[in-house]
Amino acid sequence: MANSEIAPRVRYLEIELELDFVPGQCVTISAGGDSRHYSIASAPKAPQLGVLYDVLDGGRVTPRMAKMLPGDRIEVSEAFGSFVHDGRPSIWLATGTGIAPFASMIRSGINRDVTLIHGARSVDRFYFIDELRSSLGGSYTPCLKPAHDRVRSLEEASSPPHGVYSGSLSTVLRQIGPTPGRSYFLCGSSRMVVDMRDLLVEIGVPFDTIVSEIYL
Repeated sequence: MANSEIAPRVRYLEIELELDFVPGQCVTISAGGDSRHYSIASAPKAPQLGVLYDVLDGGRVTPRMAKMLPGDRIEVSEAFGSFVHDGRPSIWLATGTGIAPFASMIRSGINRDVTLIHGARSVDRFYFIDELRSSLGGSYTPCLKPAHDRVRSLEEASSPPHGVYSGSLSTVLRQIGPTPGRSYFLCGSSRMVVDMRDLLVEIGVPFDTIVSEIYL
């Protein structure tokens, strides 16, 4: 087991466990008698099962998980869930630890005809950014949401710090517009998923092409 802090209050837990799953699926993890669902971030053939999680103040599971050391006991369920790639060209939207299922897909070789738009409020919240850039190249857009709501164009933000676009997910989506023949996968907080789903429908994306996974 490895339990590394990759950003303040954010950890990546790796468990030596053989588990059959499809990239994008979840597991239930139990620690100290309580349990919660977590998306798998690793590839199916990886030697360790990877889970990305926020350490939540007052949480029932993550504060215990954060203290776990090699040799400690942890319970992991069978994999489940339908947030899986459908094989069609797709646009992926993620915020926070919602990047986890997309990391699993990319690490499994699903990186053709996909565009990943990754939103965060600080640069250190772009988890796995180097790996994502290496795999997706120009199809990966990290978006740093500005503290204000002024909308910038992609041209205005052509040289953001660290190669990061300064703007929100909604700004990028409005500029891209609806893309026929593509699926849309959304993963993050309930507010993000609902807002982006509403925006996609508003700009003309068919509702039945939108797949979402909400992190509570």
